[in-house]
Amino acid sequence: NKSNPANASGTITTVQIYSFRNMINVTVGIFYCPDPTNFPNNLSTREGGNVYLSDLLAPGYHSYVGVTLNVVEGDFIGIQYTNGDIEKKMGGEQGIWWINYQDWIPCTNKTFSLQPLNAIALYGEGEIPVVGIKWNGVTITKWNGQVITKLN
Repeated sequence: NKSNPANASGTITTVQIYSFRNMINVTVGIFYCPDPTNFPNNLSTREGGNVYLSDLLAPGYHSYVGVTLNVVEGDFIGIQYTNGDIEKKMGGEQGIWWINYQDWIPCTNKTFSLQPLNAIALYGEGEIPVVGIKWNGVTITKWNGQVITKLN
């Protein structure tokens, strides 16, 4: 989903999928645009960013806990399956990248087609590493009650 990039760097530990029909050989991957300015529809998978999940033998909600997918802020989660269908939202989104009948997890700088305005029901969430600031020998991990996850 082009309209839902990763909001932080870290590790995705839970993947949620809404399947419209049974889905076979489901694999998820973390994708990024190596050259978003000149080739906005070329994608690569992130090292340590793909995992085979299973077959989804019933339509509906599926949650996978305990996965490990490395993600960098701005990356996208994607899915590959050999048969079946994922729930889709038509309209109102920035679009989805897609490629038919291919095994592209993992891939390097591969051109995908953009289907504008649509989205798929795929979501990942996880952990953001805590960044500490050393000050007078003390490591500070919170500021004004907020966990420090990025330093500028």
